[in-house]
Parts: sequence; structure tokens; C-alpha cells
Amino acid sequence: MVIDLENSYENLKSQTGAVKSYTEAKTSLDQQLKNQGDNFESAISQGQTSLEEFKQNAQRIKQDSKSQLSQLFDITTLTNGKGQNTLNYFKDKFLQTIEKKKPEIKNLIIQETLNAINCDSQQEFVANQSIYININSIDFFKQLQINPDNKKGKVYYEKSPFNPTSVKKSLNRELYNRTQNPNLSFQDDPNNQGLLYKGGSGQDLFNITFVELDNQGNYGQFFKVDLSDRVSDGTGPVANRVSSFLSDYYSSIDLIETHVYAGKIMDILTGVLSIESGDKALDANLKVNKFIQRILGLCFDQTQEIDVQGSSKIPELDGIEEDFFELTSLNQRNIEEQRNRYVKGIIELSDCDNVQLPINSDFIFQSLEEIISGTTKNDELDLVRQLPDKVLSNLSPELNLNLNLPAYKISLNTEFIKNIPVGLSMSLLGPKVILPLMIMTKSLSQSTNQNVDYEIDNVQDFFKKYKKYTVNLISKIVALFVETLVIEIKKDIFNLLQVVVKDLAKEKAALKLIMITKLVQLLITVANFVTDYRKCKGVIDELLQMFKILTTGWGGIVPLPLLFASSALDGYSYTRAFLSTTEEMQKLGIPTGALPSGAPNKFVLAKLAQMKSMAIEEAANGKVQVAIPALAVAAFGGGTTIPASAFGKKF
Repeated sequence: MVIDLENSYENLKSQTGAVKSYTEAKTSLDQQLKNQGDNFESAISQGQTSLEEFKQNAQRIKQDSKSQLSQLFDITTLTNGKGQNTLNYFKDKFLQTIEKKKPEIKNLIIQETLNAINCDSQQEFVANQSIYININSIDFFKQLQINPDNKKGKVYYEKSPFNPTSVKKSLNRELYNRTQNPNLSFQDDPNNQGLLYKGGSGQDLFNITFVELDNQGNYGQFFKVDLSDRVSDGTGPVANRVSSFLSDYYSSIDLIETHVYAGKIMDILTGVLSIESGDKALDANLKVNKFIQRILGLCFDQTQEIDVQGSSKIPELDGIEEDFFELTSLNQRNIEEQRNRYVKGIIELSDCDNVQLPINSDFIFQSLEEIISGTTKNDELDLVRQLPDKVLSNLSPELNLNLNLPAYKISLNTEFIKNIPVGLSMSLLGPKVILPLMIMTKSLSQSTNQNVDYEIDNVQDFFKKYKKYTVNLISKIVALFVETLVIEIKKDIFNLLQVVVKDLAKEKAALKLIMITKLVQLLITVANFVTDYRKCKGVIDELLQMFKILTTGWGGIVPLPLLFASSALDGYSYTRAFLSTTEEMQKLGIPTGALPSGAPNKFVLAKLAQMKSMAIEEAANGKVQVAIPALAVAAFGGGTTIPASAFGKKF
């Protein structure tokens, strides 16, 4: 188990870089020596390791640390490079992850909503009661104050107008309609044909009205919700189960819409949506981004057995203090700096010496509107992929940035990719997603007159009040992207290590051949030894284990001409020694890769050649002398042997 997660990330990066340097050096060495052919074939099948433990991974809080997602993405650049093709590949992988995981995300939301209201699958709500929901408890980004037909407001809402008979309904649009028609219920609105709001199954779920006075005489902005009884499906009475309500409700809406999460990503990078929506929306955007980044810094390691460090099973939210969603003075300062950049209309690229570039908000909204106008899902995704490049393509010519434009594109695309899971998470904090959580919470607490939603005035209040809900939901959604990254990293590491594994096998076989040649006159016996590998339980452990599994235990068979032994260890390997040397050189800042011109790094080749020749000399002429103590003899009347010395070989 990894004790220091940050060190483990660096260890993984270091080992990955060392293996890559080795493969480059070995290829160059082979070319230099014009060494053709390989008499040894290595058949290795890639193991399929379950990612279930990994989705839960590593739980030791480190607030505001670099997230695992970001660390793993950085590791992919070691194996794939940092070019535009690599970024386009991972951009597509992340967008496809969203599309493939939509059903799973829906189930996650339902389950975490049930957990948040302490409800089991059989619990029932009371129908035919009026529930008042404080709008501030569901509309953190103040989108219900923005007209969905406004050019810039379209980004917040569904593509299609609300239709009460559609299976998938544009509910955010209808919630806005209700705010524009106080005291007119959903059912009484002529546009809704006298219907109640129906779930995906066609069952009536509720009637809803915007009011400014609740049943306790409090003034404010509320949605008055009247829950409906679930009707019989023809087989008998149907219980008003909370789980059935949630499933039916979430089946009636599109939880994930491409233009909405794309807009959230661009809002994280540029603040264009929040600036248009006012100070409260801007404040919510900045805080939510900070809170999500903090959640991304969490790790969840549910140990199933006592490990060698003595770590016992860790609770799901262990390490998360009550003040987890409080902002430090440094957080406040960072938020203020980001707010100033948003207001000034600039983006800052940290990978490019913190260069600040102006943005054109109208052009960004135009690009988002093109996504809304997309006729197919592929059209939408293609337009999302182009968003970062479009931001830079509209820079003013007088800025004279042509020389650095490729670097700026790479930096902005990298930030865009890392923020795809964050933008998706933010898009799932909208009114229509949070509404059923509040409805069911209020319904089950009506008898105790609890007004949990009245205590929530902004997004920070919500995160504090529903800490478990937000942490679990967001971390599990991000885990879907972590899974995507790790699958790719494991493939890359496997491909890199195949070269090393083949060389290790070839090296051992060659050295053994040298020994046998030298000792051909002697009587040889053979012993096999097996290396036992420990199963690891964390993401980084799992990846680091690949290096252990694929680069250790290749000792093969050990000749025992004069040496008696009860066990054997893996012998010296110039390949492993070179990998270790490369890591150490990299730590010292010594270049180990190919030269900028593409020519081989002869310094590194010299190191490899030196280690190889030393291994050959040791195999050919090295010997060991061992002392044999007096040994007890059980047969022939007992006694002891005479101490003696013996000679042998070592790997």
C-alpha cells in the first residue's frame, strides 16, 4: 500500500520515464551495433485486472492537493507525448466516457439521493401534501433568472421547448416558465393541457407552482409542489415509494446535455457564463470549482484485509472534517485573483509562463450555440472538441503570438481535458437535478416541520449540508474518468515493458549460456525458483505493480555446480541496473532521452554498454568462495563434518 501518495505519483512517473528511456536507448544500441534478429520469443498475455477497487481508491485527505485525475493525466503524457494528437485522443476518450456512462451516472444520482435522505428502497412518501421548496436551495448559479430564449441564456437550458407530453422533458425551461407566472400552477397553465407533470413511465408525479409566500407565512421565492399518488398499473395498488418516484422522475429528463457541460467547462476556463449572470452566479462558479477540486484531491481506499503497514479498514468519508467546505485565506485570495481575470476577460496559461490572453466572449457563445444547433450527437461532440482551439483562433493579430500559438493550444487543450469531469459535475448541480432531492427530503420530514432547504442560501451552504451527497456523487463520477485514464496507462506501460521483459529473458538466457560454457566439464543440476508477488490495492500500487511483475523474477534456472542452496534469489541484471541508473540520472536532471536532433544519446548508450560488459565479465570469470560450517550428521553414529570452503558462481 502506498504510504505517501504524492511520492508514489512521482515514483510512477519516474519509473515510466526510466522505462521509456531504456527502450529508446536499447533501440539506438541495437541500431548502432546492427544487431539483427532475436532468437528468443516472449509470449505474454495482458492480465485483466478489475478496476472496482480502483474506483474506490485511496482515501487520505489532502486538501487542495493536485488531484489523482490530474496526476494520472500527466503520466499519460510521459508515454504518449504532449502533442496535439495525444490531446485530441484523450479529449475524445473523455467525451466518449460521458456518452457511455450516462446510465451509470443516472443510477449514481438516484442512489446518492436515496442515501442523502436516509431512505431505503421500500420507504414511502406521503402524497397529496403541499411542499414548499426554497429556490435558493436548487438554483445555485441563478440560471432561473436568465431567459432561456436569450442568445446567451440558451447555454443554461435544454435545446427543445417544454412539452408536457414528451418522454424527455425540458424541465429547467418549465421551471423558468413557472417563475414568470407566479401563483399559476403547472396544471392550470393552458400550455400544459390540464396535465400534471408526468414521469418517464407516464405516471403523474406532481403539480408545481411558483409562489412568494409559504404555508408558514414566510416571504421569499418558493416552488409549491403537490405530490401525486402513484396509480395502479393494472395488477393492484402501487405504493408511493421514494425510489420509484426518483427513478420515474430522472427518467423524464435528460440529465446530461452536451452544450450544458461544454458551457460549464468554458465557464471554468473563462468565466463567460458567470459574468453574464451576475455576482452571485460568478461567486457560485468560483466556489464550486474550488470545492470540486478539493473533492478530486480525496482518495478512497477501502482496505479489505490488514496489510503489512497495519492499516485497518478506513470509513468512506474518513478524514473529511466539518470545515472541509470552508475556504482558507489562500483560497479566498486565489478566488479573487480568478475573479479579476474573469472580469478583465483574460485567461492565464500556467504552462506557458503564466501568459495572459484576451478572450472574446461573443465568439465563445457563438461556438456554444453551434453545439446547440448540432443535428446529431457526433456533430455536437465534434464541435465540443474544437472549442479550445476556437478560443485561440480568434485572438487579435496585433498580439503577434504566432510563434507560440502551438504551445498555447497545447496548454489550453490540456486544461480543457482536465476540466471535462469538473464541467460535467457542475452541470449536474442544476435545478432539475437537485429538485427531487429537496422534494423527498421535505416530504419525509413534514411531520417534524423541518425546513432543511431554508437553511441553504447558496452553493456553499448546500455543499456543507449535503456533504456526503456531493463528495460521493462527484468523486464517483470522476472515478469513471480515472478508470478511462488507467486503462490507457496500463496499455502504455505494458507496451513499454514488453521490450524490457524480452531483454530480461534474453539477458538471463545469454548469461546462463556463458556459465554453462565455462563449467561444461562439471556436473550440473538445475533448480527453479518462483517469485511471489503481493496484490496491491490502490491505483498507483496497481500501476507500480506492473513494473514489479514485468521486471522481476526472470532468474530462470540456476546452475549449481558446486554450490548447495535451499533457496535462490534473482541475480544481477544490467537491464534493471540501467533502469535504476536512468531514474537516478533523471532525478539529477541529467538528460536521458534522445538528443533534440533525434540522434541517440551516446552518454546513455555508453552506460548501457558498460553495464552489459560488466555483466558478461562477471558471468564468464566471476567466482564466489563460501564457508561451510561444521554440520551435524544423523547417520553412521552421528558426529559433525569438518568445516570447509567451496567455490561457485553467482548470477
